[in-house]
Amino acid sequence: MIRIACTNCKTVLSIDDAFAGGVCRCQHCGTIQTVPAKARGASAASTTTVTAGSKALFQHNPKSDGASSGTGLDELAGIVASSGLSGSGLRSRRLTTPASGPGSRRNRAAIFITVAAVIIALLGVIAWLSMHHGTANASANGAPSLLPTAPIATGPNFCGVSITGSSVIYLLDRGSGNREIFAAMTDATLKSIASLGPDRKFQILFWSNGSDEAGYPQGSTTYATTENIEAAKLAIRDVSAFGASDIKSAMQKALSNTPDVIVIATAKGPLLDDSWTGDLLNMRGSSSTKIDTLSLGSASSSDALKNLAAKTGGEYREVGDADLRSFAGS
Repeated sequence: MIRIACTNCKTVLSIDDAFAGGVCRCQHCGTIQTVPAKARGASAASTTTVTAGSKALFQHNPKSDGASSGTGLDELAGIVASSGLSGSGLRSRRLTTPASGPGSRRNRAAIFITVAAVIIALLGVIAWLSMHHGTANASANGAPSLLPTAPIATGPNFCGVSITGSSVIYLLDRGSGNREIFAAMTDATLKSIASLGPDRKFQILFWSNGSDEAGYPQGSTTYATTENIEAAKLAIRDVSAFGASDIKSAMQKALSNTPDVIVIATAKGPLLDDSWTGDLLNMRGSSSTKIDTLSLGSASSSDALKNLAAKTGGEYREVGDADLRSFAGS
């Protein structure tokens, strides 16, 4: 065992005999200095202590501006020492560099490869944690998540809810609770009618808020031709959302026209209860009309709408503000 005193801080360092003639780095002050070669060949039990005469190859200066020595040895030594991969050259985890030669070069190459692998693994972990943390923060702050939304149907549909059958009647809520999304809802309805094609029939009816006259056409369903869609657009352009609304009169009128599908759209789904669902089911009776339901805007889930769709063979979907406007403008 070789003992030398650090040329800078005078700390006594213990180095294996196998590293005689190499260099070592003081753990305390960072100074890199030579290990005397005269101890090479000494027995394992012997100990050589050198307190003077050793030459420092590099002296760490805490007050320096951080400039490199140019060889990269200091940076490599710092990385390896901090990673715990420094080997057994020094007692108490002190870093040593063996004498130059083929074996020494192989050791350095192995250290470089190991350190590179550790760094790459750490970068991968950091990247994964950053993505996970960002997603969690977005959800916590109410921002849209990165989860994929449900695919939009390409055939006849309303905001992704597929429309089957040869005739469909839209029951649109025009109460004050729908004021913020009303324009987008009516635009989305016109887009839906356009997706039907000219061989299917449609009708637009509004929940009553004191008047039952709004809608198109007034009598029964009509074919979804370009001319009829333009007429529907003119007929509903002055309709606005206000007051308290009730679906029952519009539902009775729709059922009297025996459509294959009724589409109910409202932004007040969470306010509806089981009695509301029961009333509509009683009105439907033994009819085979399927009822699709949509909870629009920022409203949360609606059990009443969900149950109504499930009990009539229809589909229920929640459509947020952004998705509603996207469908209306697509």
